[in-house]
Amino acid sequence: MPVRLHFYVSVAKQVVPFLTVYQTDKPMVPFFHKCRLVQNAETSAKQIYENGIITSSAQLLKLDLDKSEGHVEYKKTDIGFNAETSLKELTDKKKVSDKAVLEFRMECKQFLLKIVRKLLAKAPILYWLVRHLSAFDPREMTVEKLHHNKTQLKSIVRTFIEANRVSASDADDIIQQYNGFIQGNVSQVSKFSGFDPALCRADKFFHDRLANIPSYAKLCAVVKIVMLLSHGQTTVERGFSINKQVESDNLKEDTFRTRRVISSY
Repeated sequence: MPVRLHFYVSVAKQVVPFLTVYQTDKPMVPFFHKCRLVQNAETSAKQIYENGIITSSAQLLKLDLDKSEGHVEYKKTDIGFNAETSLKELTDKKKVSDKAVLEFRMECKQFLLKIVRKLLAKAPILYWLVRHLSAFDPREMTVEKLHHNKTQLKSIVRTFIEANRVSASDADDIIQQYNGFIQGNVSQVSKFSGFDPALCRADKFFHDRLANIPSYAKLCAVVKIVMLLSHGQTTVERGFSINKQVESDNLKEDTFRTRRVISSY
């Protein structure tokens, strides 16, 4: 059991950083292109596959996880430093059999495979729209990447037009305003490249630079849509927790709502 717990902790430590960053009400969708979820899946997969099989996240997405081709031997499956140390102590003292060790390592391998499948299934980066939203990541908004970002912006605008969120007649204006916005803020390059999603809010960052400026009005409307795209259900789940705290029998709607406001405050 101690070995199992060490293994579970090592896997959990790979996922916790992602949960820590994205368990927030701040708009985070533009930053999914550097999503830790896919990086976590890549790390777990490398514990199973031979060196050189997985060299990038893009290559991981193309792997057939149902095939055992390229897997390491069960003895080489990476179960974490502390788990390896604890397991070695048990085997040296003859407290566990070779058969038990084999079964444990095979279970770890299957567990890691399931983790990889789950992470990839939940990874928003699989959606091309999410990948294109990096055009609104301040760290990526540079003159050098302007051509690439404009290509991504065109795809975003096309999607918004199909969803009746943006008028087709405004498409060229939005792209031109985006181009002018980046060109006009070259002097603030340090503020863009130094943007930290964990410390700053993207909506405030763009509001300070776009709001109330007529020449950026149509671009600002697109930015508002992007900032409103949900990156998770943190707020909803927090609401359920608050409801549980304030609910009681025969509570009228107005009283319930008032208690919610007080609890939130």
